[in-house]
Amino acid sequence: MKTALTSWLALLLLVSGLGAAERLGVRYRSTDTVYLDGGRSAGLAEGDRLEVLEGETVVAVVEVTYLAEQSASCKLVSEVGTVKAGQAVRPLKPAVVPAPTASPLPPTTPASPEPGPAPARTAKLPLWGRAFGGISIGYYKAIDDTPSALDFEQRTLRADITLVEMAGRPLTFSARFRSRQDIRAQALSLRTPQNQRVDRLYELSLRYDPPNQRFAAEVGRLGTSHFTSIGALDGALVRVGLFGPVQAGGFFGRRVEIDSFSAPGGGNKYGGFLRVAPGGRWGSQEVQLAYIREDAAGDVSREYLSLESRFRSGSKLSIFERAELDLNNGWRSAVTSSQTQLTNVSISVNYRFTRQTSLQVAYDGRRTYRDYFNRNVPENVFDELLHQGFRATLSHAKPQGLFASVGGGYRLREGDESASYSAFLSLNHPNLFGTRLLVGLDGSGFRNITTEGVVANARVGKRFGAGHQIDLLAGGTLYRVRPTSEDRRTEWLRFMTRFELGHGVSLTGDAEYDLGDDLKGPRGLIELAHRF
Repeated sequence: MKTALTSWLALLLLVSGLGAAERLGVRYRSTDTVYLDGGRSAGLAEGDRLEVLEGETVVAVVEVTYLAEQSASCKLVSEVGTVKAGQAVRPLKPAVVPAPTASPLPPTTPASPEPGPAPARTAKLPLWGRAFGGISIGYYKAIDDTPSALDFEQRTLRADITLVEMAGRPLTFSARFRSRQDIRAQALSLRTPQNQRVDRLYELSLRYDPPNQRFAAEVGRLGTSHFTSIGALDGALVRVGLFGPVQAGGFFGRRVEIDSFSAPGGGNKYGGFLRVAPGGRWGSQEVQLAYIREDAAGDVSREYLSLESRFRSGSKLSIFERAELDLNNGWRSAVTSSQTQLTNVSISVNYRFTRQTSLQVAYDGRRTYRDYFNRNVPENVFDELLHQGFRATLSHAKPQGLFASVGGGYRLREGDESASYSAFLSLNHPNLFGTRLLVGLDGSGFRNITTEGVVANARVGKRFGAGHQIDLLAGGTLYRVRPTSEDRRTEWLRFMTRFELGHGVSLTGDAEYDLGDDLKGPRGLIELAHRF
């Protein structure tokens, strides 16, 4: 354990003081979600708010709701223009409310663990404060024209509601849930029945977070914790300011089953953390060390330390790091070969050569850990091998011009004779010849233990001033099953539309036809959404 902690400290000293404001962009926009081409590795955190730019004009404010290493999805907080692929995105600065270009922007007080100062109010707020968010209903249908005849339909209801400045105080209420009904032509297995309903409550919380940062607390289903490693929790979290940039806190509650509105998490989760943020809530440097313990059936299920760091400085370099060190105490020490195990490690480095060109390099490594639910899996079946991956992306983007990216990845599992490889190339222009015409080409190749092949897409679309859009995509995949040398292919044609109906209401349609070895037949999606 001493060696592992020493390595952590060495890593912390190595990256201390470094960082950059990574240039992000909009990759895609659906009915109520904006997808970005950067994620956790670019230094983003859930709850961060960002401005979407049309040239130098702010057209929208978005809030990060879900993160992956290389991508992020955001909810729209406010919109006065049209959000579209290729637009630049930058962090929202404190005490800055973007100037509207068409109608007044709603206030930009974040509903996140790191909110900025509230804008001045000119009128008394109602008891529930200001409301942001959206709600949508959708229907998806796929007809399977293969001999299997596995027709499928899905009905979905989503809601994401945030109330800020409740009763004129720094109180925020957040609710996010999804209800989905899957209907299949026939049952596929005991775990995949013919008719299945899945309700997911991601967050239902009340947060008190004043600007002075001396004391903050949140209670409920906490689904957007500032700490990635803590994850979802049914309980409470408290944070206090100790001195200067140092904060400490603790949390306690039940382990969460996201696939349920109830809380049968199977045990408790609790722990404490220490956070150092020299620049305050809007600072560019941050280090968080946390201790987390999960119990099940009155015994330890998992116990681990988490270290997360984000560093930004200047306009060239940024570094993100995350590591988890499992402490194998109790019964875990008897079924493992060591007292400690470095379970998850991820490091991402971003370098900007110019305002338009940047390079991103990332590494992640993970080992499966023993917990209460897999403790009885035989040693010869349990996968404790190290899985490692590397990924690099070179991007070039001009404001309202060509966006190009090229990259590749490499993955290897300890003990395997061969690794997995992937490479991709993407070219997109969101406003060809200044006509709001979007064109794009995407291609990728892959090779792993079982398959090798290529995937290609071509896209053309049109954006209209009122926010309407039409897109046509054509693509295909061709791959070989390596053990049998069987060649397989599938082609598809997809038509997508979006109409702004006014007052925050939009209608999205998506129709696709597939033809090939894996898929055959039509499929379609229609979704009605309201943003407020």
